Amino acid sequence: MKLLFIQIILLLSLSNQANDIFPEDTWQEDEYQNYFKEKEFKSFVDFTFKKNKIQHTESLIIVKNGKIVFEKYGPNYNEEQLHLAWSMTKTFAGVIFGIAQDLNIINKEDYLSKYWPDILHGEDHVYKSQLQLKHFLTMSSGLDFLEDYLLQMKKSDVIKMLYLEGNSNMGSFTISHKSKYKPGTRFYYSSGDTNLLMSLLKDVMRESNYDYNTFAWEHLFNKIGMKNVVWEQDPSGTFVGSSYIYATPRDYARFGLLLIRDGWWKNTQVISKEWLDYMKTLNTAFTGGEKPYPKKSYGAHLWLNRKIPEVDIKKQLEAAPESTFMALGHAGQFIIMIPEYDLVIVRNGQDNYWGINKDKMITLLLKSFKKD
Repeated sequence: MKLLFIQIILLLSLSNQANDIFPEDTWQEDEYQNYFKEKEFKSFVDFTFKKNKIQHTESLIIVKNGKIVFEKYGPNYNEEQLHLAWSMTKTFAGVIFGIAQDLNIINKEDYLSKYWPDILHGEDHVYKSQLQLKHFLTMSSGLDFLEDYLLQMKKSDVIKMLYLEGNSNMGSFTISHKSKYKPGTRFYYSSGDTNLLMSLLKDVMRESNYDYNTFAWEHLFNKIGMKNVVWEQDPSGTFVGSSYIYATPRDYARFGLLLIRDGWWKNTQVISKEWLDYMKTLNTAFTGGEKPYPKKSYGAHLWLNRKIPEVDIKKQLEAAPESTFMALGHAGQFIIMIPEYDLVIVRNGQDNYWGINKDKMITLLLKSFKKD
């Protein structure tokens, strides 16, 4: 019994040591052969870097136990090249909002009308009076905003916002849309919801002692060593939280490691565990009675891997645990975090249509793990 107790303590100690590993200016590295079976892992890599009309992988990084165990770049790409995050940016925006809440600058329970009282003057003031900031974090604002890049381009609000008449002030453009659903009752993925939050943060920080233009760097990027970040603003000075962060794959890996470490980085709690737990909690809009879009589970600016049988939602990654969470972006950008494996997978690409089959990719990776 005493020997068993000692073995348990040793295992816990080794686990804690793994969780204490963070990169300095450079990453620690390990051999992927220590964790993955050679033949099966090669199948995973071959599938990931197979180029066809659907998929085109530019970079892949796998972080295990805080160390890079695999890194590969496609032709004409390298570790110093910046990649557009597209909608992975939304998860950064969610974390920035959480840091602002940790600092008591703002609160997700606040009503939008507290800051923008003019929204109560329209015909749909009843629904808009019920809008809380958490409804934008969970993509359940109920605003009649069309998120479409392919099938209804002429009507698409997201295209109007990013490229056309809504570009000058994306927050104002979003809130100008009528309410279609009662807030909190329908999950509908909307880039407008994110940009409205970033616009609101700008307004709130003007009244505080915090500099909106440097806040993300001082409170997030610099703290975890993301040294290569570019974040575009719209003409009104709002960071485009829906789409426009650029960074290197290794920078994205740092962000993924921060999230899988519950917001802890070396000796600093960069973002509270409570906030990240909130981001990873299935949002209540899925039980609001309205049909969700798309049919994938979502928390608060973070994709989940949860099954929701009552609305016919399946796991996005069948082989991965339900605790898996993801930042996903257009053209095949993603950071996938699997806590049970202490694993962060970063992939950047230039995919077409619906892109690489993430489910097959992660299934091949997890099948290649060596058994303990």
